Amino acid sequence: MKRPVAAVAGTGRGVPAHVMTNHDFAAIGIETSHDWIFERSGIVERHIAKNGETTCSMASEASRKAMDAAGVHPGEIDVIVLATATPDRLLPSTAVDIQAELGATRAAAFDIGAACSGWLYAMTTAEGLIMSGTAETALVIGAEKMSAIVDW
Repeated sequence: MKRPVAAVAGTGRGVPAHVMTNHDFAAIGIETSHDWIFERSGIVERHIAKNGETTCSMASEASRKAMDAAGVHPGEIDVIVLATATPDRLLPSTAVDIQAELGATRAAAFDIGAACSGWLYAMTTAEGLIMSGTAETALVIGAEKMSAIVDW
């Protein structure tokens, strides 16, 4: 019997609408400058979640784009694995909210919290489920709402 193969079939992204530039930090009273930030990090701007944007809403937007790119419908998804250090709440997992938002009613859904390496654990977990024959189609998501926990 031939073993199933796991592959990335589509990708997508979802980012908050509000953009904050390096110049904006000085405008809100933080002692810094565009040049200081850019020279040390290469960052020019970042997206900041506001107005009800959640980890779920950003992840759902990215998921829809990835599913469109892959030609996958929500009913085909067997498992949703969300890697996040910023879930919308402790329980239940944010992945089940994404499952409901997408209409992936037959998919198992769970979060993995492993900080920066979470996406790798999520990919490896999904690959293992596919390789074992437990799942055929997995939706792996990495989503963070860092603006909820960063103290400017």
